Amino acid sequence: MFQLPIDSLQAEFDHHVSLNHLVVEAETGSGKSTRLPMWAAKHGRVLVIEPRRIACTSLAEFLAEQSGGPIGRKVGYAIKLH
Repeated sequence: MFQLPIDSLQAEFDHHVSLNHLVVEAETGSGKSTRLPMWAAKHGRVLVIEPRRIACTSLAEFLAEQSGGPIGRKVGYAIKLH
């Protein structure tokens, strides 16, 4: 898998997410949407909010592929009025 800026923070994320709720702010392209859900899923259920339909469906497809299964097994999505 390709490296993203946020990758160096995985151990720190794992430590803090097990103790607290987290809000993460980082630059566009840092890996917030692609890495954090996979890391957080090790600690429980994850909900990711995306502002655009295409971002939602593309991210769900990418994360499902990364998790080794189809959409609907470990990764799914819902779109309002859809």
